[in-house]
Amino acid sequence: MNPTIELRLPATAEFVSLLRTISGAAAARSDLSIDLLDDSKIACSEAAILLMNNAVPNADFAWSWACEDKHLNIRASAPSVLSELPDFSSMEGFTWIVLSAVSKNLTTELVNGFLIIEFSIFESN
Repeated sequence: MNPTIELRLPATAEFVSLLRTISGAAAARSDLSIDLLDDSKIACSEAAILLMNNAVPNADFAWSWACEDKHLNIRASAPSVLSELPDFSSMEGFTWIVLSAVSKNLTTELVNGFLIIEFSIFESN
């Protein structure tokens, strides 16, 4: 069985530690190494920062972690103030660099006013 964990919570800094904890648990459930478990926590923190920086006031995060054997897919979204998708590599600087360094298959999109970030954590061959 490949469980998916879903969570909705306020898009505020107070809940980032909870996101990190859940991501670590999901990585462990996916049987990832300790290093990749840490990478999943770091990636979730950076994705949360990116979402918070671009969220409408009083927004909620929506997160999901799809656990597979040696593979974790993470999707995060929040209603956004953005009207078009910017080049986050120049706009978000360090946050984007870290997120793209510790994750794979990183994508962002803007759909119906929601900023969506998707990425994976898995062992490189």
